[in-house]
Amino acid sequence: MDALADALHALVTEAGSVGTAKTAQEWLAESDEPSLLRRVDKITSKDIYEAACQGDELAIRVLTYTGTLLGQKLGDVIAFSAPEAIILFGGLARARKFLEEPIRTSMNENVVSLWRNKVNLLFSPLKESDAAILGAAALAWDVK
Repeated sequence: MDALADALHALVTEAGSVGTAKTAQEWLAESDEPSLLRRVDKITSKDIYEAACQGDELAIRVLTYTGTLLGQKLGDVIAFSAPEAIILFGGLARARKFLEEPIRTSMNENVVSLWRNKVNLLFSPLKESDAAILGAAALAWDVK
C-alpha cells in the first residue's frame, strides 16, 4: 500500500497545479527564453494555461511535460488499482487540449501490456463548486 500512497503523492505534488507552476518557475529561472509568464509575479497553472492558449512556447512545453509526468504517475496508479476509467478534474483538466495527448501516450507507455489502451481517460466538465456537493450527494445516495 505504501507504493500506491507514494504514487498518489507524486501525482499531486509533481503533476498537479502546484508542480506545474513550480516547473514553469524553474524553467524561467534557467533560461532567458521570452515568455508571457515573465510578466506574472506568482505563476499559477491558470497563468500557464492562458499563456499556452496565446501560443507561448514555454507554457506549452510546461503543459506537455506535466502531461507526460501525469501519464507516468497514472500508469503507476493503474498498476495498483485496475480502474475502468480515470477522471481528471479541476484547473489542469481545463487544459485538456495541451495535456490529453501527452497523458495518454505516457500512461500507455508506463503500464503493462494488459492495461495498454484499456483505461478510459475522461475530463470532467464540472465546475469545482459543483463537484464537492455532487460527490457528497453520491456518497449519501449509497447510504443504506
